[in-house]
Amino acid sequence: MLFSYSLIILLGVLFCGIALLVNRRITRYSRIQEKIAELKLHHEAAWRAYQSMLLEDLIRPEFMTSQHSPNTLLFEEHVEGIVHSLVRIQKSEYVRDDVNLLRTLATFKQIADEYTARFSQLKEKLTERGFKDHGMVGKMREYVHALEEMQEMVPLADILMLRRHEKDYLLRKEEKYKLKLQKQAEAMQVMIEGMALDPTTKNRLKNKIQAYYHQFEQITQIDQRIGVSNQEGLKGKLREQAQQMEALCVQLKERSTQKYHQEVNWLKGVLLGLALLIILSCVFITFRVTKVITQPLSALTKAIANSDKGPSYVDKLLKGVSTRDEIGTLIFAFKNMLGEIQESVRSEKEKAAELESLVQENKNRLWINEQSHLLNAILQDPDKEFKEMLNAFLMQLLNSAGFLVGAIYLIDKDEKEQVVLTMEACYAYQRKKFIEKYIYPGEGTVGQSYLEKEAIYLSDVPKDYIQIRSGLGEDTARYVATVPAVFNEQVVAVFELLAFQTPTDTNLQLIQKAINGFAIQVYSKINIHRNKILLQEAREQIASMREREMDLNQTLESLRASYETLERKVNEQKAPAF
Repeated sequence: MLFSYSLIILLGVLFCGIALLVNRRITRYSRIQEKIAELKLHHEAAWRAYQSMLLEDLIRPEFMTSQHSPNTLLFEEHVEGIVHSLVRIQKSEYVRDDVNLLRTLATFKQIADEYTARFSQLKEKLTERGFKDHGMVGKMREYVHALEEMQEMVPLADILMLRRHEKDYLLRKEEKYKLKLQKQAEAMQVMIEGMALDPTTKNRLKNKIQAYYHQFEQITQIDQRIGVSNQEGLKGKLREQAQQMEALCVQLKERSTQKYHQEVNWLKGVLLGLALLIILSCVFITFRVTKVITQPLSALTKAIANSDKGPSYVDKLLKGVSTRDEIGTLIFAFKNMLGEIQESVRSEKEKAAELESLVQENKNRLWINEQSHLLNAILQDPDKEFKEMLNAFLMQLLNSAGFLVGAIYLIDKDEKEQVVLTMEACYAYQRKKFIEKYIYPGEGTVGQSYLEKEAIYLSDVPKDYIQIRSGLGEDTARYVATVPAVFNEQVVAVFELLAFQTPTDTNLQLIQKAINGFAIQVYSKINIHRNKILLQEAREQIASMREREMDLNQTLESLRASYETLERKVNEQKAPAF
């Protein structure tokens, strides 16, 4: 009898000890997986900071002077976090025994160091290139002012054509605009050589053009080193290293997951073997113990066999079993072990849910970037007229964001030189009463959004606000988004978008990002479009004045002929008759 009790106690202790040991190993592998997930998050955050730097910091004077900005600091912070995570993973006792995993971590560390060095080189080149009054671009502006002083001796049209090729290259980074600028500069030098000017003046004019072109050529060379596209130069190398780190993150995750499943499977085998051994021991003891012991052992056997159904079911099976003897001690230890296993499983499910949420966020971010790329392609299409570009951009934005009706209001002035918002593009826009084509600041949500320079989102829309027609019939808009396009603290346009239902946060993020890009791209196009309109009006006025001048000349000739006829008749009457 004592031997039977001792055997049961020994098996129970062994069962709990092995379970706790393996649970500890599983917990440590789980921590390694957490560190790998943290490593991946740092990598993705560093890449986002790098992208934000390229989009935002290149126009910031403080970045051009110090090479530092919130985005660069964030990038360096996350790269440092990558290094710290790698060091913590390498220090784990389970990692030190895996040669392949250590080699992968060493490769990751080397790429991260190179990643940081490339980023520092890129910052140096970007600040060396400069923007506006900084760096090479700032110096080229000085040469631009020197060229503008030549307009008394050199035709202004040639200077403007030179500047146009310069701006086309800086905007699109295409080789053909560089060649056009080179040909224009050479043509201007040939033209100056043929002018009737003294040699000193000719040399001074040619030197100014040469200095301007030389500075422009230096900018194109540093653009090549930086990378005209994201696949070239330092940008391309950074992208390549980021992709390598992404692949290594996946490799580390797969390796750690494989180790984790091996530990779990081993634990299941050990627990199953011990459970079977305990059951066999209980069967052997059944023939030697009294009914008092038979019932608790039977209940414990059922609890072990049904341990996968949860602690509540196990408690139900063990209800009424005494906990004052050795069997009770074993049951208590089994419950603790089962609770720890259940807690570990619950923790893993929560972590899996968090990872799934992160994956969904990344998918949403990729989708936003893809749609933004489509919208930017419309804005940068040189073959589209301004009006056509506005309508195409609005239609694509509505389709991408899930809206059905929309309009774009541009900033203009009325007859009294007051600021007015003019509807320049709309899609499926039919109000019940009328369409306000001209809106003054402060009027409605469009005018209010213009004044506040902030987006206005309305989900409680009046029933008579607007009717939307579709293939299913006609209904009232349920959601209105009024978003201003702001560039350099100046409102370029205001978007009014309507839908049947409230959009998702991802759609609203796409709208905000697309309209921000619209403000940057369209700011200069709006000015060009307005200048074209003013030029056309001026030409029409000149043509009208010329027609009036011709009419006046004809009238003057007619009056002059009448006057001469009248004067001749008067002279004939005054002449003496013979």
